[in-house]
Amino acid sequence: MRKKIRLHNDTNLNQSVLRTDRLRLLRKKIELNQEQLGKQLGLSNKTISNYECGDRQPDYENLLKLAKFFGVSVSYLLGETDNPKLQDDAKVLLTDKDLENMSPDAKETVLSIIDAIKTKHRLSMNDKDVESNEKTSRQK
Repeated sequence: MRKKIRLHNDTNLNQSVLRTDRLRLLRKKIELNQEQLGKQLGLSNKTISNYECGDRQPDYENLLKLAKFFGVSVSYLLGETDNPKLQDDAKVLLTDKDLENMSPDAKETVLSIIDAIKTKHRLSMNDKDVESNEKTSRQK
């Protein structure tokens, strides 16, 4: 079940939901309890508990804090990739730091554009799958 993560200005963040198992695993890996992690991030232990139980989703700023603290990508925390490493690739045009320094309106615009590109890519991939299936059907 995927929930929508909302920015503080109520903008959807690409329909993704925090992988609670990954957050808990990362926290336990560095041997911190929820209270200690909360203090490190400036959050309450109740907030961390809510994130880990899936009762609450972090806003984008807290998602960035979590990713930076653990040295993983936001995509990893959201389950969009199984690679926890941050990309140092030249293809990454926008860093978390860039997003932090943007106004809420600019951030909303950028995230909307990124979401539109992802959607277009998914639709394109679905079209390719349909074409491939049609070719396979014709060959039978």
